[in-house]
Amino acid sequence: MHALPPETEDTPMATTAGRALMLVHTGTGRRAELTRRLGLTRTGGAKVLAELEQAGLVEVDDRPTPSGSRGRPSHLVGPARQAPLALTTSISARQVAVALVALGGTIVATGSEELPTPVAPKVAARIAAGLARTLTADEPRPLRAAAVAVASAVDGDGRALAAHYLGWDSPVPLRGLVGDALDAVGIRVPVAVHNDADCAALAEHRRGAGRDARHLLYLASADRGIGGALVTNGQPYRGHAGTGSELSHLTVDPRGRPCHCGNRGCLVVEADAAALVHPAVLPIGDLDRAARHVITSDAPADRDAVARVTAHLATALVGLVNILNPDLVILAGLPGELLRTQPLVEQVRSRTLLRTAPLTSPALDDAILLGAAEYAFDPLLTDPLGG
Repeated sequence: MHALPPETEDTPMATTAGRALMLVHTGTGRRAELTRRLGLTRTGGAKVLAELEQAGLVEVDDRPTPSGSRGRPSHLVGPARQAPLALTTSISARQVAVALVALGGTIVATGSEELPTPVAPKVAARIAAGLARTLTADEPRPLRAAAVAVASAVDGDGRALAAHYLGWDSPVPLRGLVGDALDAVGIRVPVAVHNDADCAALAEHRRGAGRDARHLLYLASADRGIGGALVTNGQPYRGHAGTGSELSHLTVDPRGRPCHCGNRGCLVVEADAAALVHPAVLPIGDLDRAARHVITSDAPADRDAVARVTAHLATALVGLVNILNPDLVILAGLPGELLRTQPLVEQVRSRTLLRTAPLTSPALDDAILLGAAEYAFDPLLTDPLGG
């Protein structure tokens, strides 16, 4: 059963129509179940769905289908085929990827382009806008909003604060740059910017491996580095300034490698792909392939590297699990590859204070783009009839 996102101090309270649309969006497909979960009467549930249907957001199949339980058959409800789309963008060290995502979490079109390294922020924004123009050229459905996922801490003003792997060592007003670039190609929609790990974690929580978790811990490696996020009671934890859950800067070796943040031995530099193949200097794509080769190699030096990185990852997980007490941990990318090695599970279990949360792999292939769509849709999902 899927939990509705709760209302928090920085999250507007969802209307009844918004709560209903969220349930449809995240997979509740029967009218009877939706009505029950909203705490409404049959008449009240039918009224809310009729309003959403009139707004062009949901479709109700008038032919009831057996529900598998006693009582009247239930109607099927789903997102409307002509409902607005979200435009999502992922900016990583390797590429810009863009997608159009429908209500219900269906990706309807994608495009991508490799990036030079380093890449100027305006160039990345223009590439994203060009890809978006191509995807939307023949799309009859309207765009509701756009959201950008970036490998960086992001503040409440949509600034990428520390996108070091993109070569952006000072804050970048990414929301404004992408908004201007989209406007230049004729796409005028609100733009949100969020950390890529936050996006992936939110997607896994709403429609992936973490659907039943109330407190979800997520760690993943991307093209470079490691990102992390905590989703608690339905929303990523962001702290008072919007930059919470920077889990990648947890210290795992005080005498370890220097990090961009000024510390030494952060998880992000001690347990990513570069840590496995260090000191080799390889292009990002080759670096990822080389790291995967090291994990499966029987060479003594490679086994030592895997053992070292596994120990650092276990140290981080033990600390996070002991402090945060999640009920599920999802490991993606390189951490997910190391999850398949028994030592990681054993080390975490043996060093956890009270209870080791289950460690599992992600369920979504495009979690970052799908999670960005969740952020783009959130105003609609909060108050779909508000204008």
